[in-house]
Amino acid sequence: MKWETKNKNIGDTYSGKKVTITFKALQELPHINLIKSSCSCTTPIFDSVSNVIRVVFRPGQIPKHLTSQGWFTLTQKITIMYVNGEKDILSFKTKIYKEKK
Repeated sequence: MKWETKNKNIGDTYSGKKVTITFKALQELPHINLIKSSCSCTTPIFDSVSNVIRVVFRPGQIPKHLTSQGWFTLTQKITIMYVNGEKDILSFKTKIYKEKK
């Protein structure tokens, strides 16, 4: 296994409030060709010195059809593609609430 964990539940977050999620590699990784996220609200940054991917996540607004509920759940994926053709998929799940006032 290359990663300490591939799936995280980061708990509750709030619309517009930035959160950083860390995924730590347990071993030296093959050369990375591309890291991409499933949404523009998620920015993965690889630190080759510490062998860590830090994901900056800024939750958007609650979808209109869920506004009266006041929250929604979301799962985001980070795909890591290596030069040797292998790939890993990391993910995190959160429950997003209306922005705290």
